[in-house]
Amino acid sequence: MKLERKLKIFMIHTQNSGVGMWRTIHPAKWLNKLGLAEVRTLPFYWRSHNELSWAQYQKDCEDKGKTPTPEEHQKLFKRRPKDAFNEPGFKTIEDLCLWADMIVVMRRDMKAHVAMMMAMKDLNKPVVFETDDFVHYVPPYNPGARFYTPGSEQTDVWSSMQFNVADYVQVTTPGMKQYYTQLHQKIYVLPNLYDPEYWIDNYPEPKPHDEIRIGGWFANAHWGNLRKLKDVITPILDKYPNVKFHLLTQVPDWWYGEQKKGRLVVHKFHNLANYAEYIKSIGLDIGLAPLLDNHFNRCKSNIRWIEYSINHAATVASPIWAYNRDPQGIAKDRENIMFAKEKEDWIRILSELIENETLRKKIADQAHKDVVKYYSLENNVKIWADAYNEMYQDFYSTNKVAPKNAFELQKV
Repeated sequence: MKLERKLKIFMIHTQNSGVGMWRTIHPAKWLNKLGLAEVRTLPFYWRSHNELSWAQYQKDCEDKGKTPTPEEHQKLFKRRPKDAFNEPGFKTIEDLCLWADMIVVMRRDMKAHVAMMMAMKDLNKPVVFETDDFVHYVPPYNPGARFYTPGSEQTDVWSSMQFNVADYVQVTTPGMKQYYTQLHQKIYVLPNLYDPEYWIDNYPEPKPHDEIRIGGWFANAHWGNLRKLKDVITPILDKYPNVKFHLLTQVPDWWYGEQKKGRLVVHKFHNLANYAEYIKSIGLDIGLAPLLDNHFNRCKSNIRWIEYSINHAATVASPIWAYNRDPQGIAKDRENIMFAKEKEDWIRILSELIENETLRKKIADQAHKDVVKYYSLENNVKIWADAYNEMYQDFYSTNKVAPKNAFELQKV
């Protein structure tokens, strides 16, 4: 079935987070903006906050040198994230499903979500399952490992069931496609692409600084990966007094000493509404992207490299699939990225970039040019549009069914 009009797509995000922004909100915006499809989404709550446990709150206070109090914690705890399925509710989801030619649903590993996808299937429309993590192996250092264990409902029941229900699957990387072919045969790689209006929106330039700034941004799920740098950062800071280490995360205990010495600058995560502007204001010269080589990380995307490169920082990364097998195939060692495997490699390469300003700027400038050309939604969202059109045509040529319309469903 070939449409004589633009494809109507309903994209459902399940997280008011960076994942929802990268995988739904921004692609939908550019598919609409460039006239490649007519896309609708659920409201995205830019200023939602995560629930804050007492233990996490105590850790935050410790980092800030504050005394934790139950009263303050209760105030913070009440700032809970809005849920796209409760606000605006299932009626809105139902109406948009009836409107759409195709439905794209982000992963949500729970019974109610699978039931919703099964109801969507009754519309005789293609249902696309979006997943950006290999949740069938979550390493033990990741907080999600307490839910995603072999035999758990999240992994072996609800996550796997979504693959069974979906007509098509979209993933972020070639590595994830390779791993998930065991669960589905029709998988499309739709790479993470950045929104230039969000990331490069005439933000003020970082304030001038004399020191060389190295560092990066990591959620707590990356603490296992940060151990790769545990014995790297202190020797670098000892060797180069003009270097400052900038970290956007909770500080691992092995770097408390650097924080006390004033050689570690700690940044807190900002709301997504102003996250890109804040990231630029840090003014990193060298961005760090360490990853342990395991199944989970081989499926991760190259978002860190994209973010660092947008902001003209040279990236040093682990040479695993997430970076040396990027979806567009443009990451080249010593051209637009630097790869470091062992501790000695990290120290040697960081030393080289710190001492050689010409090389540092060459890597950063080439990475910026390549990322703007190959990873911008404005330049590349047609990859997504072409994939959706191919799925749509394949669905009706394979299944030989006609979509149900709203009037038919109301009669039922």
